[in-house]
Amino acid sequence: MDWIFLQDTKLYAKQEYVQSVENQEDWRLDSGVGVRHNLTKSIALSFEILNQYDNTPLEGNQKDDITMIGSVGYNF
Repeated sequence: MDWIFLQDTKLYAKQEYVQSVENQEDWRLDSGVGVRHNLTKSIALSFEILNQYDNTPLEGNQKDDITMIGSVGYNF
């Protein structure tokens, strides 16, 4: 989902569900939400929060992994 709420700024969200073929109880859900602002025609600034949820993690690991990403990108 993309929502352009200012001329050069976009809010976006994405979600992906991954199911194991071998084990139906093993699945993962990756979700993200972020904002991207075009500083110029070719340079963009982004900030995104990602949540990776694994319902059957390896022993000693948590089910949720939350990551914050800030980046500068080049549009071409």
